[in-house]
Amino acid sequence: MTVFASLPLRFGGTRPPPLPWVHSFPSDKPLRLVIKSRDEFSDFWKRLTAPVPRGGWVPPLPEIDFSKEMIVVAAMGSRPSSGYLIFIDGACEVDGQVEVFVSSVEDGCGAELAIVTNPADAVRLPRSDLPVVFRETQLSCTALRDSIKRSSRVPG
Repeated sequence: MTVFASLPLRFGGTRPPPLPWVHSFPSDKPLRLVIKSRDEFSDFWKRLTAPVPRGGWVPPLPEIDFSKEMIVVAAMGSRPSSGYLIFIDGACEVDGQVEVFVSSVEDGCGAELAIVTNPADAVRLPRSDLPVVFRETQLSCTALRDSIKRSSRVPG
């Protein structure tokens, strides 16, 4: 079994839990994507940045070496408030496939804003030509908070 480190598209080093107001992908329906080429990534990036008003700042397309890496995306689709969250926990190669672990929270965590959101997450993984399978887990807000507390404890 090969374990892939989830190397986030937007962070380096240790990956913090995503914040719902930072991670968004415009899609009415839930989707899972595996991007293995510059052209696919360019199309994804155009769609990702489409909501930015004309003349607004758009981050440059990140450099990805698609001979060594691929991008995996999980998006929830449109949701009626800010109380939703999705994130990719990790990935591993097992039984001839790459399993990508996706967790989502749909019961609202704290004060919610009554605005339409499009929660999403994207990570870089080492490139693989094996089939990619998404393993989904629903978390309660309490389970998410407990997980964050455990991961933020400093040893010693």
